Amino acid sequence: MSQIFLFDACCWLGAAITAVLYALGWARLSAKGVAIHWRSVGLFAAAWLCALLPVLSPVHALGHSVFWLHMVEHEMLILVAAPLFVLARPGPIFLWALPQRGRDAVRTWLVAPSTRAIWEAVTRPTAAVILHGGTLWLWHEPRLFQAALESAPAHLAQHLSFFVPALLFWWSLLSRRRRSGNPMGATLALFTTALQTSLLGLLLTISSTVWYPFAADPFPICGLSRLEDQQIAGLIMWIPGTVIYLAAALWLLAHHLNLREQSYAPSPR
Repeated sequence: MSQIFLFDACCWLGAAITAVLYALGWARLSAKGVAIHWRSVGLFAAAWLCALLPVLSPVHALGHSVFWLHMVEHEMLILVAAPLFVLARPGPIFLWALPQRGRDAVRTWLVAPSTRAIWEAVTRPTAAVILHGGTLWLWHEPRLFQAALESAPAHLAQHLSFFVPALLFWWSLLSRRRRSGNPMGATLALFTTALQTSLLGLLLTISSTVWYPFAADPFPICGLSRLEDQQIAGLIMWIPGTVIYLAAALWLLAHHLNLREQSYAPSPR
């Protein structure tokens, strides 16, 4: 129980800090006459809620015993909250939440050649796919999975190592510069990620052995055996996850075709 309380406290603190920074940055920009589009604010609010609600609702506590709820929590973070944060583009608003000296220091750090080189390296679609997929497979290794169930710091590390690579992955595909470029690399990255995550989900679904026998028995809560619980978790990763990645690939292709159509449209005389 103390481990769950520590995890919840850290999540509440992170949620409060991000909400305060966003509100402060928005207020400062508004005072300067800079309008923040309602779409960006709505996307940020939706992303914030999708990241917060699963970990601060009964879903998180029950997820220590019910694997498929644990999977829902992670899929919400990776497949819903992360792309919404990228589309919301809250970076400039967070920057304006800082005092002038802090903004200048952050800007100097961001434009430094070493920072730009590292950012370009980790947000290339190939690197982002490897980081994103690698962390998913790594944390489903039984010993690491057990550590995440038993230790609040390990559980926080698991969530951060899911969320940060997911942000880099979605940024590599959904940033304005990448969306306006050639969509083939982004589409291939999405198809590759869909294949490797569906493979992990498929293995969980069809396995005849329980991968995590040390976890709490889900039967008293949901009436499922450990194997049935694991199979449902695998299906959640396999089918909804694959659908979201493929839908994103189709959306990117449609967006690119729309841009090309606009570029070929005759200009008004």
